[in-house]
Amino acid sequence: MSGTLLAAVLAAAAHHPERTAVRADDATLSWAGLLALAGRYLTGYREHGVTAGDRVAVLREPGAHAVAAALAAFALRAAYVPLDPRQPAARIATLLAAADPRLVTGDDPAGPHRRHLAADAVALRPVASLDDTGEPTDVAYVVHTSGSTGTPKAVQVEHRNLGNLLADLDELAPVPRSPVGTWWTRPSFDVAVWECFAPLHRGGTLVVVPEAARHDGAALAAFLDRSGAHSGYVPPAFLPDLLALLRADPAALAGLRRLLVGVEPIPRTLLEDIARSRPELNVVNGYGPAEATVCCTRYVVPRDGAVPGERTPIGTPVRGTRIHLRRTDGTYATTGAGELVVSGAAVARGYLRPPAGPSPFMPMADGEPGYATGDLVRALPDGNLLFLGRVDRQLKVRGFRIEPAEVEAVLGELPGVHDVVVGGRTVDGLGQVVAAYVVPTPGAELTERTVREHAARRLPGHAVPAVVTLLPELPLTPHGKYDHDHLAALPLPVATTAEDDSDLVRTAWRRVLPVADIRDGDDFVSLGGTSLAAARAAAWLRERTGVPLTGADILQAPSVAALAGRIAAAGPGTTPAGDERPTGARRAPLTDEQLGLWLHDEMQPGSPLYVEPVCFGTDDPVDHRRLVDALRRAIAGHPAFGAGLDSADGLPELVLYRHDPPVELVELPDGAALDAAVAARAYRPFDTAAEPLLRATVLHAGPRTELLLVWHHLVVDAWSVRLLLDDLDRTWTDPAWSPSPAPATVCDLARRRAARIAMPSGRAAVDAAVARIRDVPVPAPRRTGDRTVRERAVGVTAGALLAAGGGTVTELTAAAYARALGALCGPDSVVLGCASATREDADEFAVAGYAVNSVLLRADDLHDGWPETLTRVRRELRRAVAEQAPFTAVAREVLRGTGTRPGDFPAFYLDSVAEPDLVTGALRWRRRELHRPVNRFPVCLTLRQHADGTLTVLVESDGRLLDAAATAALATDVTDQLEAHVQGEPDVSHARAAAGQPGTDRFAADGRVLR
Repeated sequence: MSGTLLAAVLAAAAHHPERTAVRADDATLSWAGLLALAGRYLTGYREHGVTAGDRVAVLREPGAHAVAAALAAFALRAAYVPLDPRQPAARIATLLAAADPRLVTGDDPAGPHRRHLAADAVALRPVASLDDTGEPTDVAYVVHTSGSTGTPKAVQVEHRNLGNLLADLDELAPVPRSPVGTWWTRPSFDVAVWECFAPLHRGGTLVVVPEAARHDGAALAAFLDRSGAHSGYVPPAFLPDLLALLRADPAALAGLRRLLVGVEPIPRTLLEDIARSRPELNVVNGYGPAEATVCCTRYVVPRDGAVPGERTPIGTPVRGTRIHLRRTDGTYATTGAGELVVSGAAVARGYLRPPAGPSPFMPMADGEPGYATGDLVRALPDGNLLFLGRVDRQLKVRGFRIEPAEVEAVLGELPGVHDVVVGGRTVDGLGQVVAAYVVPTPGAELTERTVREHAARRLPGHAVPAVVTLLPELPLTPHGKYDHDHLAALPLPVATTAEDDSDLVRTAWRRVLPVADIRDGDDFVSLGGTSLAAARAAAWLRERTGVPLTGADILQAPSVAALAGRIAAAGPGTTPAGDERPTGARRAPLTDEQLGLWLHDEMQPGSPLYVEPVCFGTDDPVDHRRLVDALRRAIAGHPAFGAGLDSADGLPELVLYRHDPPVELVELPDGAALDAAVAARAYRPFDTAAEPLLRATVLHAGPRTELLLVWHHLVVDAWSVRLLLDDLDRTWTDPAWSPSPAPATVCDLARRRAARIAMPSGRAAVDAAVARIRDVPVPAPRRTGDRTVRERAVGVTAGALLAAGGGTVTELTAAAYARALGALCGPDSVVLGCASATREDADEFAVAGYAVNSVLLRADDLHDGWPETLTRVRRELRRAVAEQAPFTAVAREVLRGTGTRPGDFPAFYLDSVAEPDLVTGALRWRRRELHRPVNRFPVCLTLRQHADGTLTVLVESDGRLLDAAATAALATDVTDQLEAHVQGEPDVSHARAAAGQPGTDRFAADGRVLR
C-alpha cells in the first residue's frame, strides 16, 4: 500500500459495494452502507471546522461507527484518536487533554468539551462523498502510551507506517483476497488499528468479537470458528483454549490462515502446537511498541524444533525497518545483546507533545528516524531476535540478574500450570525476590511447594520464586496485557514481621534463603540452605534472642517449629562471652588458619599455591576508564584488599591500609595477546612481604574486554569477592557512589576468632577432632607421576539435588567423594578436609577478608550403602563445622611423630565453591575458566556451583596417590552418584564404578600404598 488507508479502502469497496464490510452488535453494514455512514460523519466534522492536521477523538465501542468515524477523519487529512469509552471518566479527560482534539465524537466525554458530535446526531447529517486527498505522510491515528512521569504520551502514527505493516504481514502470512478478520482488542490499544484495517484495506469483512466472548478463552475460540475468520489476534491468556478447540475438533477454524499473537512472551512449544494443528495456518509472533507501529518485528512460528521452556523469538524487522542493539556505552551493533533501537519505516512521527528530558525518538547516523524501545533483546545466530525483557522489568536478586521470561518459561513446563507471570517483590529481610503468580489448570493438584520444587530443579537458587501465589486467573489490562501493577499489589502469602519464636525463625531463614512462604514444618536444607547461609541465619537469631545457636543447629533442626521450640526452651539469653564487639582494629596477629597457610606457602617460595584469580569477559563495548574508576572505588571500601604483612617477634601480622591496590588498564593488539596476558597474570606469585596482595586489571583488545582480579588467599576469601563484585555493580551504575567500610574489620574478626579458640570450648573442639581422626591411617604418597586435572559436568542441577533431599549440596558431594575413594582405593575409613567459613556474628558478613577454616571429618564404612554413608558423613560434617576446630592445631597433633609432611595432610580435600557472577548494569559478563597450575593437597575435589545452577566436579591429583586413570574414575564416580541420587538409585551407579580401574593405588590399613 503506497498511499493512504482511505485510498486503499475506497479502491477495495468499489469492486463489491454490496458485500458486508462490518459485522457487529451495533450494526452490520455493507461496504456501501459503511461509506455512507462515514459520509455522515464527514458532514458533521466539516460543520465543526475539522481540517487537515486536526485530530478527532473517537469515543466509540468497537463496531461500524468507530470505523466510519476514522474514515471520515482520513477524508479531511485529519487523524483519529481512538479512546475507550469504558475507561474511567478521569482517565478519558486526561487523554483528551493530552491529545487536544478539534472534535470529540461518540459517547458523551467526561466534562464539557468545546466541540462534541453526539452519537445520535450523526444519523441526521447528510451523506458527503469521501474523496482521498491525503498524503502517506499524514498522521493517520494517535494512540496513548504510559509515561514514566505518569502523564500519558500521545504517539502520532502516519499512514505510511501502518500501510507498510499491513503490506508486510500480507506478504509474510497471506490471506484470501477479501478476508474475514476479527476485532478483539479495546479501541485505545494500537493492535486494534491493525485488526480493523487488516481486512478492510483488502475489501474484506471486519467481525467484532461480542462482549460474551471477550473475557473467556473457550468462548473466543468458538466465536472465531463461527465467524469464518481468516485472520485474527488472540491474547496470550486465551491461546491454550484455542489449542484445546483445535485438538478437540479437526474441522474447527478450517479457514484460519493468519493468527497474530504477541504482547507478552509466549512459550514456543504452545505456538508450534497451534501451528501444527492446521497445516495452512501461519502463526505470527509480533513485537513492537506503539511508537514503532504495532509490530516492528515478526516471527512466523515453525511447526517443529522447539525445546520445552524455549521462548519464542520476536523475529526479524518488517520491511523497510532496521534494528540496532545499543550497548551501555551508547554504541550500536547488530550482533550480541543490547537495547533494541528501531529505525526506518516502522518508526512513528513522534510524540504530540514530547515530555521533558531525553527523547527515545532520535535521528540515526544515516538520517532515518530511530526509536529506543527500552527492551533488551539478543540476536540469535539465524538472524532472529529474542526478547529478554524490559530494561526496567529486569530483576536483580542477591547480585544476580534475572530475566522474568526465563523463569516463566520454566514454570510453564510444570504439569498443572495453565498460566504464569513472574515479577519482583520486596520482602522484609530478603530485599527484592522473584515472585510467581500461577494459574493452575482446573482440577490440577498444584501447590506453592510443587511450583518451587520444580523451579529448583531447573533454575539457580536466586531465580527460584520466593513468593508463589496461586490465582484462579491472571488480571489483565483492558488491552489484554497482564496487569503487573495489580499483581504487585496483591498481599504476600506470609507475614513479614516477627511476632513469636516461629516468626523469628522464619524471618531469619528468609534473610538468607530465596523463599518467602516458610512454614512450621519446613527444614532449612530442603529449602536450599547451605552451611554459610545457616551461619548467617544463626548469627541473626543470636543477636535477637541471645540463644547461642550455631549454623549446625540450623542445619540439624528438623523444622521451623522444632528450632522455635528450642529457642523458647532456652529462654532469654545474652551474647556469648569472648566475642568482642567491633573496634575498627587495623592490626592483628594472623589467625591459626592464616598462619598455617602462610607457613605452607613459605615452604614453596615462588609458587602460586595460594594465588586465587577470577576473570570475567564481555564482548559488549565498555567504557574502560569508567570501569577502572568503579573498580578503584569498590576496592577502597574494603580495607582488607589493601592489607599487607608485617613481622612481629618473627611472626607475621596482618596490617590494614598498608597498600593501595593497583588497578591497571592494559590495551593489547589482538585476542591472542589478550589471552596470553590473562594467562601470564592469573597465577603470578605474590611477594607477601612487600607488595599488595590484590591486583585488579582491565585488559582489552578490539571488542573484547577482560576483568581480572587476582589475590593472595591470606587476605581474601570467596565471600569477600562476592562483596566486592556487588559493590562494583553499584559503583559502575552510580559514578557518585562509593562504599563505606564496615564498622568491623577483618582484624576484629581475627581477634574474635582467637578469643573463641582460647576458650575452654575451643580447646575441647581441638581435642575432640584429634580423637576422632587420630587412628585413621594417613596415606603415604609413594608413586611419582604427572599432575592430572579432570573436570566433569554433573547432569543435574543444585536445585535438583536439594529437591531430592538428604543434605546440602556440599554434604551430598562429600558422601559421594568418600564412597568413591573407598571403591577406587580400598580403605574403609578416610579423612576429608573441607573448606568452611568462620564468620559467625551478623556484622561479620559485611567484612571482606580471610575468614576460612579447613575442618576435618572422618568417613567410615565406605562400602556400606548410600543412605548409611550419607547419614554418617552429614552428621560428621555438621559436627566439624559447628566445632570449627582450627585446622593447624588439629593437624599438628595428628601428624606428631608420623613423619608426614604438613602439605600431604589431609590427602583428600573437598572444596565447594559458588562461582561468583558479575553484574554491572546491562553489560553481559561471562566467567572465564582458570585452573590452578599446582596442587595444595595430594588429591582435591572441587564442586563448582555456577550462577545458572549447574554443577561441575573438578578433580586435581598431584600424581603421587592417583594416576590419570584413577583421577578420571574418581570424577566420574562422584558425578554418577550425584546424578543417581536425584534418580533414586545411587547404589546402582556406585556399583558400576566400584569395579576398579587399572593403575589405581589401593591402600592397606596402615596407609601403605598397595601396588
